[in-house]
Amino acid sequence: MSMNNAESSEPTLDISLLEGLVALQIEGQPDVIAEISGLFIEEASKRIADAEAALASGDAILLRRSAHTIRGACGMLGAQRLATLAGTLEAAAETKRDGLAEMVKDLAEEFDQVRTLLRPYLAGHEERTR
Repeated sequence: MSMNNAESSEPTLDISLLEGLVALQIEGQPDVIAEISGLFIEEASKRIADAEAALASGDAILLRRSAHTIRGACGMLGAQRLATLAGTLEAAAETKRDGLAEMVKDLAEEFDQVRTLLRPYLAGHEERTR
């Protein structure tokens, strides 16, 4: 990853923000954190695939749109570093700057880290979606 984790002051995932979602939990209803985390992973996975396909086909509009969607989804979960990378990619795709391939690679790598950190929260979501 070109933006080394040690070089970034942003955490991969702000767990306190994620756990703050507990306030939205309604007794007897599905786990809010598991639901939101599961939906985020599902949607972000699709957008990462879209970004990779857009890069391969030279579709700057789809690349920008995919990065924009990822950036917007990161806020609720506290995936700030992923949001920053997506924002950088979004701006670069708009101006068709060099280095887009490395940015997409960085985005995918950071997403993998976020997904790993969210895994403990997903048990309830995965059981309900089978």
